[in-house]
Amino acid sequence: MDGVKRLLDSKKQESLQSRQMLAGRIGSGVVGIKRIFYVFEGNVDSRVGPLQIEFADGVVLFDAGSDGETLKVSDASWTDPFLAEDPPSDVNKAYVEKHGKWTAFDVAGSPEYLKFLESVIQTVTPRETSDGRLTGVVLKTTKGDISVMAEWDELIVGLEPALENEA
Repeated sequence: MDGVKRLLDSKKQESLQSRQMLAGRIGSGVVGIKRIFYVFEGNVDSRVGPLQIEFADGVVLFDAGSDGETLKVSDASWTDPFLAEDPPSDVNKAYVEKHGKWTAFDVAGSPEYLKFLESVIQTVTPRETSDGRLTGVVLKTTKGDISVMAEWDELIVGLEPALENEA
């Protein structure tokens, strides 16, 4: 039972640090947006995957946590583990060919994300479990809302642009 309590306490501490990091982003302007999607045999699954919001002075990377429901928030850019070796090992090449891999895409120029480029984070509203673990956030920006939620081991991103007369 002690192990479970320590794990929950650790997740609560991570959630608190994530909320503090995100609160520190209030007033920051979005300069780039990347999504990390799974690619297999040339097909891109763009329904779910990590989100990286870029600011002039750093990034915030959102992903689903290892428990499948906690939102993982980091100030480190996403790195492709398969590109860590140059050239990639034969084992990694074989794995990617057989199973595919996560790949980062610059989505800032796509119509749905373009609306949020150069927006400024105004508020951060956390979503959490009854025991205090962070499961998602809604980022209110000057150009609309970005919701980020960990659900069933996946990261779900919702975009709600402000109405033209509200922006």
